[in-house]
Amino acid sequence: MDSDDEQFQQAVDLEFQNLVAAVQREADEAEDAAEAEAAATAVPWPFYHRRFFDRDHTGADRRLIEDYFNENARYPAEIFRRCFNLRYDASGRPGLSTYQKCTMAIRQLAYAGPADMFDEYLQMGETTALQTLRQFCRGIKDIFKGEYLRKPSADDCQRLMDMHGTVHHFPGMLGSIDCMHWEWRNCPVNDRGSWALRLLRSRGRPPLLTRLSPLSRRSNRGLAASCFVPKETKDIWEKLFSEGYGADVHILTDDGSIIAAHQSVLSIASPVLRNLLQQSKIKNHVRTIRIPGVPCDAVRAFIRFLYSSCYGEEVMQKFVLHLLVLSHSYVVPSLKKVCEHTLERGWLTKENVVDVLQLSRSCDAPRLAFVCLRMVVRDFKSISATEAWKVMRRADPTLEQELVESVVEEDSRRQERLKKVEEKKVYVQLYEAMEALLHICKDGCRTIGPRDKALKGSQVACGFPACKGLEALIRHFSGCRTKVPGGCVHCKRMWQLLELHSRMCNDPDYCKVPLCRHFKVKMMQQSKKEEVKWKMLVRKVTAAKNAQKLLSFRRF
Repeated sequence: MDSDDEQFQQAVDLEFQNLVAAVQREADEAEDAAEAEAAATAVPWPFYHRRFFDRDHTGADRRLIEDYFNENARYPAEIFRRCFNLRYDASGRPGLSTYQKCTMAIRQLAYAGPADMFDEYLQMGETTALQTLRQFCRGIKDIFKGEYLRKPSADDCQRLMDMHGTVHHFPGMLGSIDCMHWEWRNCPVNDRGSWALRLLRSRGRPPLLTRLSPLSRRSNRGLAASCFVPKETKDIWEKLFSEGYGADVHILTDDGSIIAAHQSVLSIASPVLRNLLQQSKIKNHVRTIRIPGVPCDAVRAFIRFLYSSCYGEEVMQKFVLHLLVLSHSYVVPSLKKVCEHTLERGWLTKENVVDVLQLSRSCDAPRLAFVCLRMVVRDFKSISATEAWKVMRRADPTLEQELVESVVEEDSRRQERLKKVEEKKVYVQLYEAMEALLHICKDGCRTIGPRDKALKGSQVACGFPACKGLEALIRHFSGCRTKVPGGCVHCKRMWQLLELHSRMCNDPDYCKVPLCRHFKVKMMQQSKKEEVKWKMLVRKVTAAKNAQKLLSFRRF
């Protein structure tokens, strides 16, 4: 009996295993059929190839060569090389030439435009243009880094200063890089004198007078500190000029007068006079030069200053404009500084300020131009009615337009300043109202205050200036029948003061001002726009509070 049961159990297990294997086989066949059907009906995955656009590289290169590099070039007058090699890719298609790549890189640097700015002309894509620019800059850096891309040494600075002093006759050029010290024939007319106007628009201080470079100042600091010229030495130079002992130069003026001088003194004092003397002819061991355009007395005062750095006050007052022109023309910075100082200290009037302004722009005196411009802006109505203004308007309408624009801008700034002052007064009043409100609710003031405080009476003077007005506002608020935020105007103002105090209060649980905690809860339900508005008001009132405290601290 037991053997029959075991055989039956084995038969059942074998049949179950066969059933499981059959089900698994059917499932695998169904899955294989589904995969085969999906593969047969599926859309093949696209294979993208790199698309080629015919950018006409050859035509762009030919156009560039015809425009710039041919013998009969369209734009420049120079003749460049006509033989160059093109690079070809694996298919034999010519690539971009060296001229195209260098032109693209240089134009990107010159015009500071996007990489595809010159694509239409040079037929070069954005990626290639950026890569070309990087390689071009890397090559320039590698080639010229050792010689030019470094900080200048003391020898380099000295060589540049000597070059400017010899060629351009302007020593100390490195100390005033941003200034143009002589007129340039190609200088744009619209930008003339813009530096002086920029000073006024930026409300900056007048520029310092031109000085030597920091390197020269450091090297000569010890010598300048120990330099002392006694009166006897100046008298010797005055006597040498007045007597003309051993003079080898004759200076001719417009009225035919002759001023005797010495070549060595003039050459050291002025590089321009040195060049004139070197170009002049020697006759009877004497060189002759001419200084035209100014009176003889002005020329004499100019030469005297070159000898002894001395001048007469009356002569300076009379010929200060002539001496300013001479100091600029013959590059004598010390005399130029004296002339500017004289003009700035009481010489300017409403009648001559326009003429001095034009002269200062021509003589490269930015500080003097700034002083004149400030005077014109301050008294524009009177100065614009003078004869000098009328002449300037006919001769230089561009300057008139610049001056009028400066006056308009200064008036706008003045109005803006007045507006800010009025706003500041309002914020100070709000701060005083907050202080008075806290004083009334905490300590009491005269006839109004908390119930648990003994009032001082109306005869006692209060130290808070806003108490009187706030007391009347509180009494109106307590007795008004329409004390809703949108009702009475006075009640609305009181609601705003209470809310402002609540936003500025840091201890609402122990605050004596009514409705302080109520407004703290109300703030959580306000819109973002209202929240930003109140935060800005609190910040400005707090700033006025800090300013008042700082002012009180400085007074004591």
